[in-house]
Amino acid sequence: MKTTNPLSPYLTLRLMPYWRRMKKIKKADVKKFLGDLKKEHEVFAPVDEDGVVEFKRLSKKDEPTLDYVNSVVSPKGFFLPMKEKILGFREANDKIELIDEHEVGGRVLFGIRPCDVNGLLVLDNVAREEYMDPYYLERRQKTILIALECVKPGVDCFCRVFGSGPGLEMGADLVYTDIGDYFLVRVGSDKGAKLLSGSDYFVEASDADEKKAAKLVDECAKKMSNVESSKLKLDLEKIRDKGSWCLNCYSCTFICPTCYCFDVVDRMNPKGCEGQRIRCWDSCMNPQFTLMAGNFNPRNKKVDRFVNRIRHKLEYMRDRYGVFGCVGCGRCVRECPSHISMLEIIQEGVR
Repeated sequence: MKTTNPLSPYLTLRLMPYWRRMKKIKKADVKKFLGDLKKEHEVFAPVDEDGVVEFKRLSKKDEPTLDYVNSVVSPKGFFLPMKEKILGFREANDKIELIDEHEVGGRVLFGIRPCDVNGLLVLDNVAREEYMDPYYLERRQKTILIALECVKPGVDCFCRVFGSGPGLEMGADLVYTDIGDYFLVRVGSDKGAKLLSGSDYFVEASDADEKKAAKLVDECAKKMSNVESSKLKLDLEKIRDKGSWCLNCYSCTFICPTCYCFDVVDRMNPKGCEGQRIRCWDSCMNPQFTLMAGNFNPRNKKVDRFVNRIRHKLEYMRDRYGVFGCVGCGRCVRECPSHISMLEIIQEGVR
């Protein structure tokens, strides 16, 4: 089956044709550009704190990290927060009054990697189903994505397997590529074009700049592991064997850019007259995730939950949406205490 990236209803996702002249910006001017954006938007970017890169809202003292492999945790949380207040409720005059707790302003997410952009495109499919997720979709609509293509791969990166990196063809409003003293800049939406037209930091890029960017991304791709994902056929026995080593720590599900399992709880004040409905992350590896009434659990065994997670990423999502539920970011490989590798599972499935 040929897999394609899903289209978001809120973004003009395909990048402008290559025949249109591209722009470039000096690296020294990027922080100034982001400073201008902060006048009208909340701006989030990767920041290195003691060797750990995470996305955070930029303050005056923060220096965005422009030369990094990827963040420890995916920026999925900006759209599907670990914990969010869906609504409030209180009793008044023998009636229940609902209070809208959800409010999102304009935001810019700068420096997001291609694999994570593609992770959002995967989540778009789920959020637009019959039971739409208005909270996620509103955040998507109000967030400008400025992607940063990869010119050097991480040790655990395998985005090339799924075509979700190191370059980016769709999904971002602007795409930056490091070409030395400058970033080459491509436009992916009307929002992105507006940002360029309103700034004096961008100048015309030359044909040599464009060729250099393409070469750097291509060289990065050649350094990555690659298999024919279209030939993937999972070996369930080998997967069950790997699952026996799983410690059930949930790390893989919480750092994954495409995992979206959640729970909903109501929190009441001590008097019980008002409260909040909260959505929080959950994990399909949680033994209670599939627990039903009567204490029946169809996936009571850890290995069964592990197999289900792998099949969901590599089979169920593909069959339902035409796109894999893995983007090859390598975070689960890097963080797994049992050294279970999603890439090895994929490689074994195409042999």
